Amino acid sequence: MNISVTEKAGKRIREILANDERGNAVAFKIDLKAGGCSGFEYAFSVDSPADTDEVVDYEGIRLAVSKESQERMEGTIIDCDEEIWGWKFVIKNPNALATCSCGKSAAF
Repeated sequence: MNISVTEKAGKRIREILANDERGNAVAFKIDLKAGGCSGFEYAFSVDSPADTDEVVDYEGIRLAVSKESQERMEGTIIDCDEEIWGWKFVIKNPNALATCSCGKSAAF
């Protein structure tokens, strides 16, 4: 599985994982769920990886991608955009045929 994380996103993910009391038992999970304005919505969570998840160590960050999402997430870059009202993850997915204007969903 080839997923990249920018420096800004890596900082945010490390902060999120550091605040979880379960320590090394958890990973930053990325899934594509049916929904959103383009057909699939990106979902993030901190949880123990399922047996079917692909777990990748990216520069010390444990990333887990569900089996159903792996093919669609191949080559994806996770970035972080900081705005005046907060921050959000930005997904740059080369497999997406279209994305919505907010960047939270994609069509495949």
